[in-house]
Amino acid sequence: MRQDPSPSVRGPLLSAACALLLATAGYSVAGVTPASADAPGCSAQARIASLEHDRDLVLNRLGPLRTLRGPADLAAVSLAGWTPLSHGVVSYAGMGMVLTDTVRAAELLVNSVEGLTADLPAPLTVTAGEPAVLFYRSLATGADLGDPVEGDYPYELAGWGHLAKYTPGVYPVSASLCLDPTDWFVHERGIHALPSFDMLCRPPEEAIRGGASGALEPSLPDSFGIPHPRLWDTHIWLRPDGGTPTTAILDDVQEVAGVDWESHESFYFPGESGSGGHR
Repeated sequence: MRQDPSPSVRGPLLSAACALLLATAGYSVAGVTPASADAPGCSAQARIASLEHDRDLVLNRLGPLRTLRGPADLAAVSLAGWTPLSHGVVSYAGMGMVLTDTVRAAELLVNSVEGLTADLPAPLTVTAGEPAVLFYRSLATGADLGDPVEGDYPYELAGWGHLAKYTPGVYPVSASLCLDPTDWFVHERGIHALPSFDMLCRPPEEAIRGGASGALEPSLPDSFGIPHPRLWDTHIWLRPDGGTPTTAILDDVQEVAGVDWESHESFYFPGESGSGGHR
C-alpha cells in the first residue's frame, strides 16, 4: 500500500483538512440554540413521515452525487461538505465508505472540550436534510476495500447519519426530525489515527457504559490523529424499493461489503455491555 495519498483522495483530504482548521479557528456561536433536556417523542406515524422527509431532502440535496463514479465525484461531494478526512476511503462491513461534514464535526469538537464549553451554548440540534455523515457502498468487485487512499468506484449512497453532543440520558431534539429515543445510540470517544485512518476508541472510566459525557480533555491525545468526543448518533438506511428508511447501527436492509471491524466498540446503546472503558 502506498504511503502518499493518490490523486483520487488527495484533493478531498486537503480540502477537508483546511475546512476543519478554518471551522475550528473561526467557530461562531451566533444563532446556536441550547438543546432541550426533554427526551424526544413522536407517534409512529409522525416518525415514519419524518424519516421519509429526511430521505427526500438528502436525496434532493445530493442529486447525481447519490452515485460516485470516480475521483471527480468524490471531489464534488467533498466540496458540497462531506469529506473522507476521518476514515479515508476505507469501506467498513455493514457501513461502507464514511464521508463526514467537516464543519459539523468541528462544532461538536469545540463544544465538547472540558473547560472550554462553560461559556458556549450547546451545539445546533439535528436538522432534517443536513446529515453529519454519508455512507456509500462500493459496487466494485475484487477491490481492496481496506485501502484508505484508493477509491473503489463506483459507489452508491446507502444511508446517512446525524450526530449531536452527548449528554447521558438527554436525547437530541429537533423541530424537523422526529425520532424515537431508541433510534439513538452512542458513538464512542476516540481518535481517527493518521495516516492509518484506524479508529482508536478512548472511552472514559465509568461505572456504566455510556454513563459519562465522554467530553474531550484539554490535553494532547495519546496518538496522532483527529480526536472526537463521545456523541449521540443515529444511522438511517435507504430501502432499495424506496420504502421508509430504517434506523440501525449497521445497514440492515442490504449487504454492504467492507473490511471486518469491531463495530460494537465504536457504537452501542447506553448501558449495553462491551469491553469499552466501563468497569
